Amino acid sequence: KVDDFSPNRYPTLIQLRSDTQYSWMMALSDQTSYLGVWMGSVNGWSRIKTSTPASTFIGNWVHIVATYNGSGPTTQGNFTIYVNGLGTTLSSAGGFATTNQVNSFGAGVGPGTLNLLEGSLSDISVWDIELNSSQVTDIYNSGVPTDISAESGLVSYWKMGDDATYDNSLTQFTIPDIKQVLYSTKSFDFNGSSSYVTMGDVLDFEMTDTLSISCWMKKPAGGYDMLV
Repeated sequence: KVDDFSPNRYPTLIQLRSDTQYSWMMALSDQTSYLGVWMGSVNGWSRIKTSTPASTFIGNWVHIVATYNGSGPTTQGNFTIYVNGLGTTLSSAGGFATTNQVNSFGAGVGPGTLNLLEGSLSDISVWDIELNSSQVTDIYNSGVPTDISAESGLVSYWKMGDDATYDNSLTQFTIPDIKQVLYSTKSFDFNGSSSYVTMGDVLDFEMTDTLSISCWMKKPAGGYDMLV
């Protein structure tokens, strides 16, 4: 769920460390060179987009899955992006800004920049396998989040809101990585100016790894770009 793409034109959903110079990320945009869901890095990884109409993401909860088969990061055909359970047609996207090597969601962290999300996220999961179309269909579950805790290949699962605790001294939430519970009934709101989540050492995305990322988001109001 994204409230606005402005003033931050590149509000981030998920950013992962990689074994290249810069981190890897996935994004949304209503701009021609990045239209739809787009993902990649400054160098070493394919920069690709789906050309999904921007209206798809406005006012609706949208489920997005990105997968990589580990067979070569510069080959576009080794990646798949699903929107609401359906595979998309991929094409080349524009260039990327430099990013730091961090694992995070809700912010794109780079030298002198912090591209923050204004909106909400729910049921974020990271996998060390390439999910196939049947598995993605099951996870999407006709638009109703479902229990993924017993699924093979699941590395981390953040329900975003459920069982989160707040530390007044640090002015921050701790969100548990939960793989043994049912799907989230809540989401986490990001204010677009100061809130984001760090994932610690959950995963380094290497060129020979298989990987899948799944999340739910929503954009009530219009704007520009969003990173995942």
